[in-house]
Amino acid sequence: METVDVFDGGTASVCWLPTAQLSMCETAFATQRRFLALYLRSLWGRDFMLTTLPRIVRPRLASNTLYFPEHVRGSDVFANKRLYQAMAMHLAAHEVYGKRAFKNVDQFDYEARTIIEWIEDARVEQNVMHSFPGIRKQWLPFLMSLRTLPLQGVPGNLLLQLQYALFDKRYVMSDVRLAAWARRFHECIMFNRYNSALSINLGYELRDILYQCGVGGDISLLKAMLKPAYRDDGDCLWRVHCG
Repeated sequence: METVDVFDGGTASVCWLPTAQLSMCETAFATQRRFLALYLRSLWGRDFMLTTLPRIVRPRLASNTLYFPEHVRGSDVFANKRLYQAMAMHLAAHEVYGKRAFKNVDQFDYEARTIIEWIEDARVEQNVMHSFPGIRKQWLPFLMSLRTLPLQGVPGNLLLQLQYALFDKRYVMSDVRLAAWARRFHECIMFNRYNSALSINLGYELRDILYQCGVGGDISLLKAMLKPAYRDDGDCLWRVHCG
């Protein structure tokens, strides 16, 4: 059984069973759809369109519809249910707090898109946790599971710290420049919660700081390794119209 504690002064403790000891269990979205639809409706008082797409691994938002993988595999059916629930909450966050795609998307290179996606995910989640503080407990275990990744050296660890700092403003980073930027992120969200353009402006600021910290060459880790399992593929942000 896993035990997860909340962040406390930049640290957190997690105890995970070794992967080899876990018997994997598969759960179909069809068995969870009704529960997820009712759950989202109980929070926002509105209906969401929920369905699946073949061959997708990450959830996706498009045309006012929340798309999910047809199946997920985890240690047991309860873990799989928690994953689907975390996916549903994250997709709903994009739908409610920032579903419109960015304009002039051709101007953004791969690095910029990666960072902006990362910040936008954090922005919409902060909005949800502001309205429903208990939701934090749904996402936290997936963030904490990133601690088990085989990250090499300072760059990967700094990016992992930054992931935690965006999720929890109490988290203390080891790099003062990134710590200052993380505080700025939370201050901006506090006073301008519904402006998705913040993710663009803050994204370019963050890229400059990452290069100053010697982490610029490792930005691809944000998408390749440091994206929690429940978060979407980011496709919605770069479409002409998401909703």
